[in-house]
Amino acid sequence: MYPNNDFNRITDEERKKKRAALQMRIVIAESDSRKLVTKKNILDAEIRKEKMNIDRLEIELQEKKRQLEKMNRDLFQSEEEIKKLKRQMNVIS
Repeated sequence: MYPNNDFNRITDEERKKKRAALQMRIVIAESDSRKLVTKKNILDAEIRKEKMNIDRLEIELQEKKRQLEKMNRDLFQSEEEIKKLKRQMNVIS
């Protein structure tokens, strides 16, 4: 606002006003910065929580896949047993 040469020419009252205005801008900027940090921390926490949910879901998915594989094996064995029993029944018929 004031060139370097003119800065010495401003009155004490103008300096006080300029200083007060700058201090007010600093306080507002610091407040805005704190709000941003708070929002950032909240978002970081939400991201960590969602990552934990994803990990939990992946574990549950793997467990369900293992259960499905076991059921498929059991089903195959059961079908084989049924075929075996039917063959035995046909032999004695």
